[in-house]
Amino acid sequence: MMGVSFRCGACRAISQSPDGFPGGHIRCSHCGRVNNVRIGDPVRRPDHDSPDNSTNMAEHGEEGSMSADLNAEELLKQGDLLYESVGDYDGAIAKYTEAIRLEPTLAVAYCRRGTARRCKGEYDQLLSGSTTAIATLTAAIADFTEAIRLEPTLAAAYFQRGKSHCCGKDKYDKAIADFTQAIRLNPDDADAYYERGFVYSRKLDFYEAVVDCTKAIRLRPDCAAAHRLRGEAHRWEEKYDEAIADFTEAIDLEPDEADTYCLRSDVYTLSGQYDKTVADLTEAIRLEPDDAGAYRLRGDANQLKGEYDKAIADYSEAISLKDRCAHAARGVTYNRKGEYDKAIADFTEAIRLEPAGYTDAYRLRGIAYRAKGEYDKAIGELTEAIRLKPNRAKAYHDRGDTHELKGDFDKAIVDFTEVIRLEPDDMNVYRLRVEMREWESKYDKAIADFAGNTELNLNDSEAYCSRGIAYALKAEYCKAIEGIARIMRPDPRLTSAYISRALVYVKKGNYAKAIADYSEALWLKPDDVDAHRIHDDLERNGRKYDLAIADFAEAIRLKRDYAEAYCLRGIAQQMKGKYSDAIADLTEAIRLDPNNVEAYCHRGHSREMRSEYAKAVVDYTKAIRLAPQESNRHLQRGQALLQLGDYGRAVADFTEAIRLKTGYGEAYYQQGLAYRLAGKHEDAIDSFDKAFSCFLISSPSESAWAHFRRGLICCEMGNHYDAINDFDKAIRLAPQSAQAHCGRGYAHFGTGEYDEAIADYTEAIRLDPKDTWAHAGRSAAYNRKHEWDRAIADSTVAIQFAQKPVQLGNSYSNRGFAYLQKGNYDKAIADLTKVIQINRADRTAYRNRERAYLKKGDFEKATLWTLK
Repeated sequence: MMGVSFRCGACRAISQSPDGFPGGHIRCSHCGRVNNVRIGDPVRRPDHDSPDNSTNMAEHGEEGSMSADLNAEELLKQGDLLYESVGDYDGAIAKYTEAIRLEPTLAVAYCRRGTARRCKGEYDQLLSGSTTAIATLTAAIADFTEAIRLEPTLAAAYFQRGKSHCCGKDKYDKAIADFTQAIRLNPDDADAYYERGFVYSRKLDFYEAVVDCTKAIRLRPDCAAAHRLRGEAHRWEEKYDEAIADFTEAIDLEPDEADTYCLRSDVYTLSGQYDKTVADLTEAIRLEPDDAGAYRLRGDANQLKGEYDKAIADYSEAISLKDRCAHAARGVTYNRKGEYDKAIADFTEAIRLEPAGYTDAYRLRGIAYRAKGEYDKAIGELTEAIRLKPNRAKAYHDRGDTHELKGDFDKAIVDFTEVIRLEPDDMNVYRLRVEMREWESKYDKAIADFAGNTELNLNDSEAYCSRGIAYALKAEYCKAIEGIARIMRPDPRLTSAYISRALVYVKKGNYAKAIADYSEALWLKPDDVDAHRIHDDLERNGRKYDLAIADFAEAIRLKRDYAEAYCLRGIAQQMKGKYSDAIADLTEAIRLDPNNVEAYCHRGHSREMRSEYAKAVVDYTKAIRLAPQESNRHLQRGQALLQLGDYGRAVADFTEAIRLKTGYGEAYYQQGLAYRLAGKHEDAIDSFDKAFSCFLISSPSESAWAHFRRGLICCEMGNHYDAINDFDKAIRLAPQSAQAHCGRGYAHFGTGEYDEAIADYTEAIRLDPKDTWAHAGRSAAYNRKHEWDRAIADSTVAIQFAQKPVQLGNSYSNRGFAYLQKGNYDKAIADLTKVIQINRADRTAYRNRERAYLKKGDFEKATLWTLK
């Protein structure tokens, strides 16, 4: 029995079954989709694949012999019969050509001949290569173009020409233009929306693909292909819930379509739902028992579940069905089971099947040898993997690990250096581990040394205090406080003990007790400058600004022209985050005293906090004219200019600040940012290096600050793993620093380690419950994990405590996105509108709000905001 032609339900191309095919499931040779083909079915597609776009085809009788008196209409009917019923494209083309000869201006005849030529071209493309197919498809396009010239409103001609353009990647834009015109002429054409969505997906524009598929589904809800295509687009956009919903609907419409189960299983795997993955692939295998790929995919899912024996059974079945990728997958599973010889045998077979095509098999075989302790063989395999693929960082990393296990550290360093060159964001994990151990040993050694000293001299109060600080740096606060209390019992007037215990309370975050201890130290030793300074800092940290504002108000009431009182009240308002009130008070202070430098500086800062950067620059410029030798003023103006994008002037200000203040680390840091934003990366790195050298001084707290700032520098440069390294050191030196935990959370977020990011943000929030960045960062991480309710809760708190417009915008954006994903479209639109009001250049906010309107079915507003 001869093979049959069939049209694929996904890509619409014509394929040919093998000779003797009895009917059933067969995979499209064009796109790979499985189709259910019944022998005797005509090659037919409703609507547009009928050459004249007619869904009301009449029953055709037996084809009679051509006679001289046949008119064009009868020839068209005969061509339709040949085209639709038996797939005789050449016969159909001949009939349509004769009809055109009789009526050269009959647009529909050109359209039908073009459709037959398109189908013939697709068929030729499958069988005989591209040369014949291209010529046929070119002739088809010419037919459709002539049909359009003769009848510009013929939607079918635009539609079919669009499908012809789809056969070439370089003509996707032309295809989209034709489908768009077909839609303009026939807005209720579901097929045109579907085909345009299909082209958008080929162009990887999945957002537009979703929009078109949604319109197609609205017009034809039972179109399984549209649900399937939209599901695939959602999958690539990482919208897994939406993808699963679409594939489920497609399965409900076509329950025997094995390929849809495979597509849904892929999304289940990506979302970590491995049991459901296995269930879907089991159903796909039931429908197609000889599908090797389904067995291999089910093996992957079982491996991820840790069910290695089941995975091996699936891979073995795939191998029996001639799957060339299953050997390597089974080898990985044997590796995980510790059966290294079997793993090596599988990797060897994978290499035999594709000696130069599967370089990863060499790397995996090397890992198996390394696990067996055969380091030289492992290095040989990894070296071969590198030879075949020199830019594969993973192979260098694995070889570096193997050199380290051999004790050959110089060669390990060479390999790790190459990893950093290929992937600058990677970190040297072994160097980090050694450094962490070094930090740990320093604290332990310090505690041991102090303990020995106290055993020799029980009256050495300084040794007890020092040991207490060491315990505090290790976050062992109870031991620290207990040790200091021991020396306070015999001498309750020991000033150094109160100061040391206050430092421990600061590390612990108990500021009230810290203030009490510093107050006691000041009563015992009123001239202790450091105690005064730290006590005052803690008072400010306690946010006791309301009392100060009340006092300054009373002073102003008694003396209406008291410029200094207005200035100080403005500063207190600024510290409370009331920037409008601060600007009003500082403006009055300037009116009363036009040469008040502090008033200009603080008004500039308040304006910066309101994103009024141009006005801030004016204020800082006035302050510089009044006090040109003050380095801080240049730093402040440079930061405002940085926000305005005036990088050249910002660099000039930071350079002047450095000239006025030797070793000004903050100015070097800001200078580095300005250079980086200006695209001068070499200058930026030089400035950042100098900043770190300035920050890194002997005191532990300053060293912690230095590592914190270098961590931020690494984040700015995109080196998130190096940033984690520095934040680790900052946290070890200052474990109660909410900023350091927040910074490390941000770095983990940059590497995609969302659970670690959440843990750090949570610790930052524990240390400082009002840390806006920590709440906003954790919200973003929860969004990435699809934990929408938690994301909304954190964003809400961040909005409550936000003091800067950028913080508000970030928090509303996170919450708006979470509401969008939950289906609360009105709330999403409200939040995203606030983001746009804060920053009208935020393209993501416009895009997400458009998606919310689309989800609501409000296509008019969606289109309006897209245009805006």
